[in-house]
Amino acid sequence: MKIIAALMLLCCLFNPVLAVAQISDDLIDEAMEYGANNTKVSFDKFAFSWLAYEEKAAQLNEQAERAYIYTPYLLVASNARDKALIGKQTVFADSKKFLTDFNGYLVFSVALLGSKPDFLGTATAFIKQGDKLTRSVQCSIAQNIEKSENSSSEYNAQIYCYFPVGSISMNSPVQLVISTADKRLHKFYFDLAKTK
Repeated sequence: MKIIAALMLLCCLFNPVLAVAQISDDLIDEAMEYGANNTKVSFDKFAFSWLAYEEKAAQLNEQAERAYIYTPYLLVASNARDKALIGKQTVFADSKKFLTDFNGYLVFSVALLGSKPDFLGTATAFIKQGDKLTRSVQCSIAQNIEKSENSSSEYNAQIYCYFPVGSISMNSPVQLVISTADKRLHKFYFDLAKTK
């Protein structure tokens, strides 16, 4: 629920002018059903199809740096799941309206790790697609940077990155690159053509 609320709040800060990748009415229905029927699994399992691990991750698990791409399908499914978790039902019209809050943006939720509490600094993000680079219109820290539960020497941060849809081909792979104050590049690969 926190993830969707943070995404909605940040999207309200923008004046969207482009349409987010199209989603059919049938896919909206499917996404609503997927969300409502998957309340008993962890979010990581629920959203696994939209997940990419950092390219140098030693282990592919919840302790690794990872990013989720919030396609319209995942946005609708997550919203339906969040409502089902609190005993509410999602209706089609609400899902269509919900998607308008994200018009014009491709959104990524990224979990990063660093060795110092200020490792993130003023993180910047861009998408590399072939030779083309698209800078994010915003990167926002979703929560305070916290000491990792699994390591006494690492800190966790979650950020949301927003990219204008009009400058990205939705039929080609992309590499999401986050540059942090500790002079590291965090890279995540997504094949947009294969992502629902």
